[in-house]
Amino acid sequence: MNDTDPILVIGAGAIGSFLALRLSSLDNPMLLLARGARLLNLQTQGLRVSIGQSVVQKNVPVAAAPVAGVEAGLVIICTKMSSFAEALELAAPAIGPRTVLLTVQNGVDAPAMAAARFPDAAILASRVHGFFELAGDEVRHVGVEPSLELGAIGPDPRESAAAVADLLKRAGIQARVSASIETSLWQKFLLAASLGTVALAYGIPAGEVAHHSEAGTMLKVAMQEVQAVAQARGIQIASADIAGALAFAASFPRTATTSLQRDALSNAGSEYDYLPGAVLRLAKESAIATPGFAQLHEMTKARNGRLN
Repeated sequence: MNDTDPILVIGAGAIGSFLALRLSSLDNPMLLLARGARLLNLQTQGLRVSIGQSVVQKNVPVAAAPVAGVEAGLVIICTKMSSFAEALELAAPAIGPRTVLLTVQNGVDAPAMAAARFPDAAILASRVHGFFELAGDEVRHVGVEPSLELGAIGPDPRESAAAVADLLKRAGIQARVSASIETSLWQKFLLAASLGTVALAYGIPAGEVAHHSEAGTMLKVAMQEVQAVAQARGIQIASADIAGALAFAASFPRTATTSLQRDALSNAGSEYDYLPGAVLRLAKESAIATPGFAQLHEMTKARNGRLN
């Protein structure tokens, strides 16, 4: 990528807003896509991002749709998986033969969906490290400096991953090319699908799961089932990955919840189909038994009714 290639960020939630803020410091033309009240707020008030003790407010170019006839050098889709298919269609006018499309979603489905929709584009997947939330009109980040680990699923003849990592670093975003982004996605999926599902099924905060005798046992069972599904699909998840994820879950504040919980309980668009739902779907495809997730699914239905 060069300094004249336009950048399109789709989705003005917490992660999209953070990336747009940093990318707006480059010479590249950058456009952030938003909708509804969020679009109106950004048009009138600008982006407001809090990182630690620092608060930055800045006006950035924002619109509801890509500029007609402008091919983007980089498209970053930052919506949740529940809106991902819609975001791909929104991106279509900006996708050309030189475009690199970067996914940042939870789960493991987004890169394949993007590649199926745009077979001629370079598709990169990424794993975002960092805790973000959108509190009212302000994006908040706490903890360590946010970063991205990215890479191509399969061959990368254009060395797109290295080029995008370099661009992100020039914008002040910590980024590195993964040795195996697919493994990294599954390692995050291990925690996100298991912890979110157990917390939702038991009706307790995610921060309580590891300290709850029955739920803590189910969390380990769920992670072992994700490991089995991953291995059946050629992805090596080690026992150490499970131990690390369990320790990480135990370190959460007791009141912490997952986005899967918050969305399901508020009737917002949920990622259920792409987290626990994906475990059940991929297990069936690979003929792997997942009785733990099946039980959690039934418990969640009994407790919450709707799942998406």
